[in-house]
Amino acid sequence: VPGQFPLMDPRARLWWELESLFRKDLTRRASLAGMSELVKRSPATIARSCACAVGLPPLKRLKQVRMSLAHGLVCRSNLSFGEIAHRVGYPRVHEFSRDYHKHFGVAPSRSRKRAC
Repeated sequence: VPGQFPLMDPRARLWWELESLFRKDLTRRASLAGMSELVKRSPATIARSCACAVGLPPLKRLKQVRMSLAHGLVCRSNLSFGEIAHRVGYPRVHEFSRDYHKHFGVAPSRSRKRAC
């Protein structure tokens, strides 16, 4: 059934539901307080659910998701880095480039030149 996660640890279900919401709109600003309001659960509950699901804190997981999508767009599209930054939730391209370099060890422009 679409939208359901039948074979998962029930403790992780909350996180996967939240991550699904964020994947639909990566431009949404992420904060633990905002997530808490969104799903009417405590920040600690969200953090435990994320740790159970992926072994990471929520904001690190969302950054991982954003960087994964960004890498695909850098390597497989002709979009400008500004457009890619916007699509993955960065308001400024220099912040995106800094995080991309930190995550992958190479600047987005070098990734594109190498064709990943």
